[in-house]
Amino acid sequence: YDNRDFIIPEDAEMDLWQNFEDSDDEQDRTFVRVPANLLELYPQRADEENICVVCRVAPRTHALIPCGHKVLCIDCLTQLHVQQCPVCNGEFHNSLRVRQ
Repeated sequence: YDNRDFIIPEDAEMDLWQNFEDSDDEQDRTFVRVPANLLELYPQRADEENICVVCRVAPRTHALIPCGHKVLCIDCLTQLHVQQCPVCNGEFHNSLRVRQ
């Protein structure tokens, strides 16, 4: 037997860390500038934020109770087979029409 037959966790951890440090040279990285506000990059997304998450056509009009997610139009709300929020999967027992 010699020291290669036994792995000591502390030694292995140090070797892994050293390999990570060696491969993490800043010169090898490519950086991409990202706008602080992603809506600047995708302006059409601003309009999508008010579109029903189910049909993707009608505006969001109803908030679900108790989770409060305002994600559905009236048509999709009335056609849901299960009383579950499409965002958090939480059960809801009522909805509230939210006017802008």
